Amino acid sequence: QNLGPDYDRTLLAWHDNIEARWHEIPHYDERFRRTWRYYLLSSAASFRVRNLQLFQVVFRRTARVSPRYDAQR
Repeated sequence: QNLGPDYDRTLLAWHDNIEARWHEIPHYDERFRRTWRYYLLSSAASFRVRNLQLFQVVFRRTARVSPRYDAQR
């Protein structure tokens, strides 16, 4: 399953949440904040223009399926 087309929204939500609560995160300086912001926003842009993709692959044995996990389809 290719999750890439929608993953930019996830990264933007992470960015918004971190920015909104940055004052609650101790021990990180402004340089770390800028680096993290650059990573999230540049990754979101790359997913949006389809330069990056994200795939989820689920493998299972056909003889026995674990009752604890059911792959969403």
